[in-house]
Amino acid sequence: MAYSELFPEYKVPVTGVIEARLASIDIRISKNPLIQDLLKTGMARPYELHFKDGSTEQLGAMDVTTETAELIDNDGTPVPNVYVCGITTEGRHWLTNGSPIPSVNDVRLRMADMIANQMMTYSE
Repeated sequence: MAYSELFPEYKVPVTGVIEARLASIDIRISKNPLIQDLLKTGMARPYELHFKDGSTEQLGAMDVTTETAELIDNDGTPVPNVYVCGITTEGRHWLTNGSPIPSVNDVRLRMADMIANQMMTYSE
């Protein structure tokens, strides 16, 4: 039986349930070996919010630049040509787990396009 605590009078018999949610993102406890190696070597850091009173709150999102989506290292320096976008940056950027909306200049598609353009124009 499925129902909402807000509306317990509306009950629906079901034969199966799918949990359709995302766990909170926290790179500090991620089991992904690449993420852990980036943190361990100082090539990446968690994003921090800075408040007016001088305090900070470290979030579980990976820190990246706003303008280029380049990874920010432990010293606060952007890592040239290392780009991170998507769910790993949730909290630094918002709504990274959604699907782009058709016929809209969607921020997720613009970010992917910007990163691809930077990668294609990079030369050294």
